[in-house]
Amino acid sequence: MNKINSEIDEDEIFSVLAHPIRRRILSTIFEFGYITFTTMSKDWGISTGTLYHHLKSLKHITYQNENNQYLLNDKGREITAWFLKTDTGKVTVNKIDSFTMFMNPLLDIIEKHSKRSIIICLTIIITGFYFSHLSNIIIIGPIIIQNNAKYSIFINVLSLLFIIFSIHFVAYFSHRKTDYLINGLLISVTPVYLVIIILSLLSINILSIVWIVLSILLQTFYLSVNIAITIRNGSKIEQSIITHILILYMLLFFSFQYVS
Repeated sequence: MNKINSEIDEDEIFSVLAHPIRRRILSTIFEFGYITFTTMSKDWGISTGTLYHHLKSLKHITYQNENNQYLLNDKGREITAWFLKTDTGKVTVNKIDSFTMFMNPLLDIIEKHSKRSIIICLTIIITGFYFSHLSNIIIIGPIIIQNNAKYSIFINVLSLLFIIFSIHFVAYFSHRKTDYLINGLLISVTPVYLVIIILSLLSINILSIVWIVLSILLQTFYLSVNIAITIRNGSKIEQSIITHILILYMLLFFSFQYVS
């Protein structure tokens, strides 16, 4: 049977399947009947903090017995059987991995070193604001525009705040973890400001076509990080893609009104 019980929320399924560690925990319990914290920590080489995070995400479909072994409840068995044994479940997992596989190492760093990554990103972004202002460069999310705009620093700050507000808005109404999404956003735009800093310090002038290519690469990185982190946060793939593309190009449209 390729359909899962209609009483189980689709967002709940994506939240469970979005990370390979969670799938590994569930599939191991499904195969062997139980798993222990020691096995996951020592044999798999996963840190305690990371394990607690994933086990907390699975608490609604797993439970501990008197021997502190983790087992699946009825809902957990149904979800695990669905993604392991049905064609639809296998396709869903493959789709998730295709959008998150290359970003998983980076997203794991975000989870493990959340505060440190925020400090580093904010330092680079604030420094980038200064250099972009000196060079009269517009930065709209991951898009770089050479335009000698009079109020470039205003537009740059406004665009970043707009994206943060938009993601906060989406996270609030979809009941997602806002801080995790904001961390991902900051990391996704940091390379843009890093490029501006390096080019300014080295006094490098590059051709317009190079700016276009560079901007496309930065947009790709921005979308890849934010789509992957939204999927890992439990959103469906199509919803994640549409959300971030709309945010990016709505911002681009409105920001052009300020460019002189």
